[in-house]
Amino acid sequence: MKLKLSVLVVAALWPVAAFSATDFFVSGDQLYDFCQEKNPACTSYIAGAVDTLLIMRKLAITPKIVCLSDNAALGQVVDTAVNYLQAHPEERKFNAASTALEALAKTFPCNK
Repeated sequence: MKLKLSVLVVAALWPVAAFSATDFFVSGDQLYDFCQEKNPACTSYIAGAVDTLLIMRKLAITPKIVCLSDNAALGQVVDTAVNYLQAHPEERKFNAASTALEALAKTFPCNK
């Protein structure tokens, strides 16, 4: 079980360019479209990706790559991911979760 979870974590956190266009359910393009349409799926998807990352970190399955402050709001996290998707359209063809987490890792790095 722990091995399966570790494999999932590595896949989720692998550099975005390592994914082909068929290695995931939701692309950055789809997520960006959800967000532009104000579809609740946008916020839900990003919150789920971040929650999964935080749980895996607590279980010591993944390293600290995103360090949110105690007062970070969901809206701020969503805005960060959406702004990154808007500024980097070339990244939207990749996995939405890894792209969103890449944006958050750049905005909320742990090595401060």
